[in-house]
Amino acid sequence: MNIQVIRNIEGRETRSRKINSRTGEIDWVLSEKEVGYLVTGVSKRDDARKEVLAKAPESEDALPLKSIRFEGFSGDEAMEFSVIYGALETTSGGNSDDEEEEPTVSFDCSGGTTHIVRSLNQRKLKSEPNPGGMIGWNGKLGAEAEYSGVDVVSATMRETYTARMKLSRLTTAYKRMLANLTGKVNSGVFKGWKPGEVLFLGASFSGSVSGSELITVTYNFAIQQNEENVPIFDGVRVNKKGWEYLWTISRTVADPETKANRVEIQNAFVDQVYAQADFGQLKL
Repeated sequence: MNIQVIRNIEGRETRSRKINSRTGEIDWVLSEKEVGYLVTGVSKRDDARKEVLAKAPESEDALPLKSIRFEGFSGDEAMEFSVIYGALETTSGGNSDDEEEEPTVSFDCSGGTTHIVRSLNQRKLKSEPNPGGMIGWNGKLGAEAEYSGVDVVSATMRETYTARMKLSRLTTAYKRMLANLTGKVNSGVFKGWKPGEVLFLGASFSGSVSGSELITVTYNFAIQQNEENVPIFDGVRVNKKGWEYLWTISRTVADPETKANRVEIQNAFVDQVYAQADFGQLKL
């Protein structure tokens, strides 16, 4: 008896709901499809299965051949099979190499400390000696003058982004780019933060070198807010970006009339200590 492999009408299909993370649009995408086959002229199930696999195409509607299921006997030397098309499962436990995930974010704002030597508002019981807003002045002049200052609570903010991407993207050139951006501040708005507020602390990743697995990459940032109208002395106020450094020059003098010692702020400076860079290169 001649062997015949007959394709029957198409069986069940499954469509999965997909939401575009950027536009919010919903689409129903074909995710699984079954095609029935009837095999005649074969007495052994394994032989019949081989005949079906030889006849069935490797893909249907862009879905790869996933599995084959024996449905049962249909009369003498006739068997029915279903060929299932759908996404292949990987044994590595990772996601498909074709589907990179949207980055996830974690944020931490905790109370750190900042050492200050100048007061925001200083009240004096007597007019002299006058520390001029300096905190913990020892009252001495010139090189012997010291300001102990005080530690105050300030916000210490950290933001971490975690992304899953293809190993093929993590080239040596990409690693060089990460190194070049480390220790830089944002030149433009980045994730809602103003220019100058975000300092890139570097990135790390680890994972299998298998091309079929996505690699987890972690990007670390420190946040320090920009400040406006920071009081300095005698009504002088300045603006400074988060990672700029503000410092002053002061001197101690003896009042010519009262002979009491006092501190004068001579000048204030705002220094840029970190170079700026375009964080858009990170593609987060």
